[in-house]
Amino acid sequence: MQYQVLTFILLIFVFGCETSTKPKPTNKTAKTASQTEKTNSDPVSLPPKYKPVIVSMNNHKSGSGSTSTFTPQQNSPNVNVKYGMTSGQDGAVSKLNWEYLSTDEKGDHYRFERSFPHDQPNQVVTTKEVIYQGKEIIIFEDDTQRISMFPLQVDKEPNSK
Repeated sequence: MQYQVLTFILLIFVFGCETSTKPKPTNKTAKTASQTEKTNSDPVSLPPKYKPVIVSMNNHKSGSGSTSTFTPQQNSPNVNVKYGMTSGQDGAVSKLNWEYLSTDEKGDHYRFERSFPHDQPNQVVTTKEVIYQGKEIIIFEDDTQRISMFPLQVDKEPNSK
């Protein structure tokens, strides 16, 4: 009986383990495709090249208005930072929103959206993408307003007293 039990255990071990622990062939093609996908993904965007920046909304092209100074931030996955301001006179108010998109060899890319006249039945929303290169650019201009973007002038000389 002792030999029968040992023989039975040996047979279970030899035949039982053979089928359940047989290694499955690896799919080398799938691994290669996965590695290829990673190397072909979009490169990470460069940080903003020109900062800080001023966005200006002037009434009647060169009259009074509003300015906003901001420092663009590099976007994180699933996070977009939007900026905005409102300026104008009764019946001719503009609402402006903008966001930094990316930077490449051409410059910093932004998307601007202007609602004019804001909160009026005849409101029109205009969207425009611009490439900012550290020099003043006019984003929107009409008889009512001039909206531009330009660099903040930083005093590079220390105060001498």
